[in-house]
Amino acid sequence: MTNRFTFLPRRAAAALALALLLPASGAVAAAKETYVTCPTSRSLVQIEGTSTLHDWMVRGRFIEGKAVVDGAALKAALAEPGKEVAVRGELEIPARSLRSFRRGRPYSSRMDGIMYEKLLVETHPEIRFELESVKPLKEVAEDGKSVKLEAVGKLTVAGVTKSITFPLTVSPAEENGLKIEAKTAMKMSDFNIDPPVALAGTIRTGDDVTVEIEWIVIPEPAS
Repeated sequence: MTNRFTFLPRRAAAALALALLLPASGAVAAAKETYVTCPTSRSLVQIEGTSTLHDWMVRGRFIEGKAVVDGAALKAALAEPGKEVAVRGELEIPARSLRSFRRGRPYSSRMDGIMYEKLLVETHPEIRFELESVKPLKEVAEDGKSVKLEAVGKLTVAGVTKSITFPLTVSPAEENGLKIEAKTAMKMSDFNIDPPVALAGTIRTGDDVTVEIEWIVIPEPAS
């Protein structure tokens, strides 16, 4: 999910971002638009880390949530890259939907059990992210179809909440939707999680992990 970026003139970047982020109607800049998880697409969350035995990976396909964007505020910010835009949004991942994988196949139910124990799934069954604001950046992808943003929000894992900032790449998706991709590094210990050990301490898991998300959202259907 890595993109190479180049700089475009400010007006060109703003026009591209506005076309991608807002629905195609003449009045979009004055309205708030709500996006929700696309029910026909399989979103992805992937977490990778290390151990003294081998590198490890867990994946999940269930992401629920929504985001509300103020079109007028976003349009103004795109004319001045780096200016924050207040965005209401929330995302939830059922902790038990995560599974260990190795070489493209489910790996270990024992590892899954240890992970659930560390995530305190009995008392905190969801991993949650609350989006607070975004900053449109000057950088846009060379493919001409994506835009790069910086997101600010609060991540809750195992009942511990931390403020985080990370880059997003947004591109068009099916059903007039958006594909939101993010990748960031963090530590288990940031959320009071002790890296697992096994076999009397002979196998140790590293504290550092990399989290990647690919989330497909569409405009919320009219009720």
